[in-house]
Amino acid sequence: MTLHGDTRIDNYYWLRDDERARPDVLEYLHAENAYGKQVMDSQLSLQERLLKEIIDRIPQREVSAPYSKNGFRYRQVYEPGCEYAIYQRQSVLKEEWDEWEILLDANQRAAKSEFYTLGGLGICAQQPANGGGGRLPFPPPVRPALLRPQQRRVVPGNPRKCHLRLCLEQRFTLCLVCA
Repeated sequence: MTLHGDTRIDNYYWLRDDERARPDVLEYLHAENAYGKQVMDSQLSLQERLLKEIIDRIPQREVSAPYSKNGFRYRQVYEPGCEYAIYQRQSVLKEEWDEWEILLDANQRAAKSEFYTLGGLGICAQQPANGGGGRLPFPPPVRPALLRPQQRRVVPGNPRKCHLRLCLEQRFTLCLVCA
């Protein structure tokens, strides 16, 4: 590959297989994985012990420091045994130990798919002018969880440059905002 007059050689570029369908690439990767497993097999008990030590140092329940915006406090909670955050809000008029409202439980969303990621959740006071709800062009792990019916339309823009925003207009709405 030559870029800006600089030629780079990647001896492993032939391994690129975005569809995971090329038999030669899959065969090579399976062989490499088998070799790695064989080499590290004698260290299995050490690996398990180290993993347990690392996990034991992580708090079982983790709650982020709440922040206030638009008359509400927001926080993320990681419950024991769960991999993803639960996004919550609470009116600033309530005491912090009162019940919190769940905005989005990423664990429930992740249960429906093999891979799930949510880069972040932005809070806005109103529907952004450059975005809207979108369901059609996005794979299930990226689709908004809550949309009002009139907002179900295709969002223009690059889906790789989209992020979720939680918009507060009468009811909760998750929107995809595209750059």
